[in-house]
Amino acid sequence: MTLESNFPHDERVEKEAISLNNAGHEVHLLCYTKSHEVSLEIWNDIYIHRFQINKWLYKSSALSLQFPFYFRKWEKEITILLKEFSFDIIHIHDLPLIRSVLNLKKQFQFKTILDLHENWPVLMKMAAFSSKFPVNILFSYQAWLKYEYKWAKEADGVITVIEEAKERLIKLGLDPNKIRVVSNTIRLESFHASDHPIKSDTFKMIYSGGVNEHRGLQIVIKAIAILKNKGVKIHLNIVGGGNYMESIKEMAKSLGVSEQFIDLGWKSFQEMMNHIATAQILIIPHLKSEHTDATIPNKLFQYMYAQKPLIVSDCTPLKRIVEQENAGMVYKDLDENDLAEKLLMIYENYDQYLALSMKNKIRVEEKYNWQVEENHLINLYHSVLKTN
Repeated sequence: MTLESNFPHDERVEKEAISLNNAGHEVHLLCYTKSHEVSLEIWNDIYIHRFQINKWLYKSSALSLQFPFYFRKWEKEITILLKEFSFDIIHIHDLPLIRSVLNLKKQFQFKTILDLHENWPVLMKMAAFSSKFPVNILFSYQAWLKYEYKWAKEADGVITVIEEAKERLIKLGLDPNKIRVVSNTIRLESFHASDHPIKSDTFKMIYSGGVNEHRGLQIVIKAIAILKNKGVKIHLNIVGGGNYMESIKEMAKSLGVSEQFIDLGWKSFQEMMNHIATAQILIIPHLKSEHTDATIPNKLFQYMYAQKPLIVSDCTPLKRIVEQENAGMVYKDLDENDLAEKLLMIYENYDQYLALSMKNKIRVEEKYNWQVEENHLINLYHSVLKTN
C-alpha cells in the first residue's frame, strides 16, 4: 500500500490493511514522515515503511503535475521496496501516486488497485491552498481530471467509497467491471456506543470532525439563531477543529448565540462517543458539491449506531441512505430556514424521533458495517489476482 500521510492512524487504511492481513495477505505500507519516526515498524502484523519528506517537497505536491519532484521522490522510494520484496499487488490510496506506481509496473510485474477515497480533482480545487499564490496561478482542475482518466483506467482494480462515486467513474469511461464499492462503515467489534440516552440539562446537538467552510456549520449557526428568536434554544457542540473554527465563533457572536456554541476540540474516539451519548441530536451539515455528492463520511454510520435523532444535508449519498433507511431528517443545502424548521420538528416531537432512531443500530448491524464491506475488498483482490 502507498499512503500520502504518516501511519498510523487512518481509519479506512487500518480497516483495509487488517482485513487483507486476516485474509492471508502479507501487507506492507509505504508512507512518509515529517518527524523522526522509525523507518520500519510492525503494527498489527502490518509492515510500515516510512521515509523522510521535507517541508518544501511536501508543499510541492499541490503542483506535482507541473513540477513532478514529488512524484519522482515517491517513485524512488517505491523502487527501493520493489527491489527488496516481490509484491503481487500495489494498493494505491487516493489518486496522486498512481502515476509513480504505474511507471514501475512493466519493470517489476505487479497488479494495481486504486483506492479513491475522494473525488480528488474537486477536492484539490476546493482546498484552501488552491486560492493562494503561486498555486492559484499554476493549479489546473482540468489537468487533474485528465490525469484521473488517463491513469485510473490503467489500474487493474478500482475502489470507491460509495455508489455515486462509482457511477461518476463509469461516466468518465472506466470499465464498471473492475470497480468495487468499499464503503466507510464501522467495525462492530471495536465500536462501543451507549444503548440509552444520557440526560442533559440542555438540548444539545453534536457535530464531530473537521471544521472548514465546506462542512456547512455556518448554516447550523444561522438555524440556531432563527430558533432562538422563536424561543427555542438548541446548543451546538463541536468535537473536532479546523481552519474555519474562528469564523464560526465570530458568526455565533454576531448572531447572539455564543452561549449556545461550545468548541470541545479534538478528542479521542471514545471521548467523542461519550459526548455523543449526551446529545439529543446528531448532525452532518456538509455543503452539497461535486465532492460531497461522491463520498460518504463514516460519521453517518457512527451516528446511526448511536441511536440518536439524525439530521443531514441533502448531499446525494447522505440523502439517499437516510431516506432509504428512514434513518433521520434531510434538509435543503444552504437553507438555514429549512434546517431550523426540521430541527424544530425534532425538538417538538422528540420522543417520536428518538424511537425512530432506535432502529438505526439494527440497520448498521445488518447492512452498514465493515464485515460486509471487507468481503467486497477481498473479492476484488481475488478477481485482480486471477486476471492475466
